Amino acid sequence: MSKNGIEFYYDVIDNPQSLIDEINKYDWAKPANVNFEDRSNSVIYFNDKDRHKIIFDIVDNGLQKFLNSYTNQYYLPKLTYETIEALKYEPDQKYVMHYDNGSKHVSNRVTSCVIYLNDDYEGGEIEFVNFGIKTKPVKNSMVLFPSNYPYAHVAHKVLSGTRYAINLFMEYK
Repeated sequence: MSKNGIEFYYDVIDNPQSLIDEINKYDWAKPANVNFEDRSNSVIYFNDKDRHKIIFDIVDNGLQKFLNSYTNQYYLPKLTYETIEALKYEPDQKYVMHYDNGSKHVSNRVTSCVIYLNDDYEGGEIEFVNFGIKTKPVKNSMVLFPSNYPYAHVAHKVLSGTRYAINLFMEYK
């Protein structure tokens, strides 16, 4: 427990490779409404819980193991999310410093979640610039943190291999 709002958890998904395989059945695209010099990774947005039931079930089962602990630790009310954002970073792809509720259309984001599905790549560290935290995430780990500006972070450039992750942006239920 860190008490700074940034919490890492481990052994999140029962079989992370099965989630990667399921996600890769869909087409990857560049994120909408972004400057590609700032964010160069590929994404898939899953927002239909019935149509993408397998993906939502796997992610929900992993998230729920730790979310109550986080919300209790920081005295948060119940949180929910609507969309799963799958991320794929290939060599030379990155996301420059940003925070997750930094514009009008995403201002309802309260807590951010990143689930790391693999670690067989070089580079790709996450850095929380205002907290002096820079780490290469390990396979099957998750980080939860507030979505606002003090929690600006960087997804550093992947040097080799492919980095897969899941983003969830939670709001009050």
